[in-house]
Amino acid sequence: MDESASEELKGFGLSTYEAAAYACLLRLGQADASTVAHKANIPFGRVYDVLNGLVERGLLSMNEGRPKQYSAVQPRVAMSLLLAQRKRDLDERYSELTRLASDLEKRLSPKVKKDPSSFYSASVGESESRAFLMERLAEASHSMDVNLEVAPYTSEDKDLFEALAGAVDRGVRTRILIRDADIPNILDSPLNDSLAGRLLPHLGKTLFVRVIEGEQVSFAIMDGEKALVGVKNPADPKAYFATVYIWDPKFARALEGRFEELWKTATMDVAELVGKAGPV
Repeated sequence: MDESASEELKGFGLSTYEAAAYACLLRLGQADASTVAHKANIPFGRVYDVLNGLVERGLLSMNEGRPKQYSAVQPRVAMSLLLAQRKRDLDERYSELTRLASDLEKRLSPKVKKDPSSFYSASVGESESRAFLMERLAEASHSMDVNLEVAPYTSEDKDLFEALAGAVDRGVRTRILIRDADIPNILDSPLNDSLAGRLLPHLGKTLFVRVIEGEQVSFAIMDGEKALVGVKNPADPKAYFATVYIWDPKFARALEGRFEELWKTATMDVAELVGKAGPV
């Protein structure tokens, strides 16, 4: 194993001594602690801790005897174990950072009235509206109801749908209505597999999706008091001209009532459909 590979092993959570010991035993095949300490330049007082740590992680095997003999597992096995261990570490770190981010957001956010006076803003233009939507999705903290029109995807839509999936990942209770006419756009999307991988585990838990017939105006309600409304381009009805953001609890409640009406008339529950189809 070359030196660069030993350095890269440290990126998978191994210490300098652990990487050196594993690399040494790959070269030697089998050796005792004293030999590993000498060949890998590990202080003798540390070598047993290093070797036993690698045994516990499944990267070395140990044969009892006098002296004990150690050997390295094959690189394919080692990398599989290291990837799994690293993923667990990163998942735990991500959960910790999510909790910290939520706490920090509360401490940094200015104190506002629970029921603010109406606040309106708008973003005009396709790219501007997309960035605006991503910012608003990041604000959702506990609930989101979305009446969605899904046009044929473009590469620029990836970040927008990542933001939507991120809200679901954060535990935001999300209900989505999609038009039956848009199902081919979803199935034909190059993002379909990645979106399914992100969203299907949440389906029926914090994510609920129903299919509705007919044309609908796109809108969303966040946390029961903020609303987003899509405005079509008069010159091109298939495209959106602007997105309007309305922070008005009274308007949001009225729009929520409309969403509930549409939700009840939906013709298909995607969670039931997936359940009938079996595991995906």
